[in-house]
Amino acid sequence: MPDYARVVLVHLDKIDTDDAVSLDHYLDASEKKQLKKMTNDSKKHTFRMCRFVAKQLLAEFFDLNIKELHFEYTSRGKPFFSVENIHFNISHSGNLALIGVSLFPIGVDIEQIKMNRDFKGLSDKILSEDEQKWVFEEDAEQRFYVLWTLKEARLKCDGTGIDGHFPTAVFDDEQGWTYDGYHVISGCIEKYENYACTICIQSEEK
Repeated sequence: MPDYARVVLVHLDKIDTDDAVSLDHYLDASEKKQLKKMTNDSKKHTFRMCRFVAKQLLAEFFDLNIKELHFEYTSRGKPFFSVENIHFNISHSGNLALIGVSLFPIGVDIEQIKMNRDFKGLSDKILSEDEQKWVFEEDAEQRFYVLWTLKEARLKCDGTGIDGHFPTAVFDDEQGWTYDGYHVISGCIEKYENYACTICIQSEEK
């Protein structure tokens, strides 16, 4: 990672659900209210873990007091930290979560690869002609998810929703699929081939 960002992979099942309740100590009033509305124990566990790790990472990277971190929310419900040059993003799927912090806008996305999807139909909706050609050359399932997470991370980095618009990526012989003006790391996670992820950070020049 560049020195202006840090990203961690979180194993959500490494902490027992009952033990994770102790992390409520680090939630503010708004977060506890959100947690109380949840009826699914798995979603509660993921919420606790992701919020704690995000705050811990922010506190360590930016030298802040973890107990004083309070998030605000966009109209789309995306949490953010209202201090200039302090950015973070959270994504989770299956038993893994990806959490990143940066001096510049950052978007992260992780997806568990599912083999029983209509990749051709989905590709027609969200991929350009060149992107589709690359996907179906080989390993269509993994390649589709690489591009899917790439587009999701870019949209999250920009703070916009999908709304039917998926920005077209450009292919670089050295970097693979990327976007001009962004630092991108994308691919399948080592040792976890059934997951794909992307980290997308606005470059200093953008």
